[in-house]
Amino acid sequence: MPGPVRSSRSRFSKEATQEPALRDAVSDREKKEGTKAGSYTNVAQMHGVPRSTLYGRATGRNKSRSEAHTKQQRLNDVEEAVVVEWAEFLSLLSIPWSKEQIRWKVLEICGRRPSRDWVNRFLIRHPELRPSKGNRLDRKRAGAFNIHVVNEHFEGLRELFGGHIPARNVFNFDELGVQLGGGRTNNGRKYIYHVKDKAKYRMSDDNLELVTVLETLCLDGTAPIKPAFLFSGKSKHCEEWYAEDPGVL
Repeated sequence: MPGPVRSSRSRFSKEATQEPALRDAVSDREKKEGTKAGSYTNVAQMHGVPRSTLYGRATGRNKSRSEAHTKQQRLNDVEEAVVVEWAEFLSLLSIPWSKEQIRWKVLEICGRRPSRDWVNRFLIRHPELRPSKGNRLDRKRAGAFNIHVVNEHFEGLRELFGGHIPARNVFNFDELGVQLGGGRTNNGRKYIYHVKDKAKYRMSDDNLELVTVLETLCLDGTAPIKPAFLFSGKSKHCEEWYAEDPGVL
């Protein structure tokens, strides 16, 4: 029986994943050329790439898939680098692109709107970008969260403490809003974030009622104050809400 047929997409995904290792192998072999460690076999085994592919790339007999199809690309290397940098910047601003928005931006650059498969291949070529659903961030809070405000805050704390207030007397008070219901959650759409962006925020406006969860930690690592929940005065309270855990206020 004939073996399974691999789709062109799976082959491209494997080649794109292997490309960084292949580039490193070519560079490593150039540095070690003329030595035993610099043989094609040794370098290929070290980097986990096929020897024949390494030999062809190092001798210029074959090119990477992206180099071979340069004329068919929607964007040239410089334009694609700009799109990547732009996506990274918007990720840090908490206004990330969706996959659909990337397609429209590429259309503005080259005059041709790419397919959804192009976006998927674009993300494979740039693993520093990763699609994710993201976490909502209120627009007013986002406007106040910038490097100048944060630096000013901690400079003020440093001046206030002056090294005279012990750690046991310094507390961090944090709150988290939990929506009671009535709003639509993210409908599954994913946005493009930089791989180092752990928060993955996306600014939004939402006036729905929230339950506030409060927690307090001391600078010395202890938690002397119990966590608490704050409900709206108009909310209907149930006694079992307060009987689940005696450690919660």
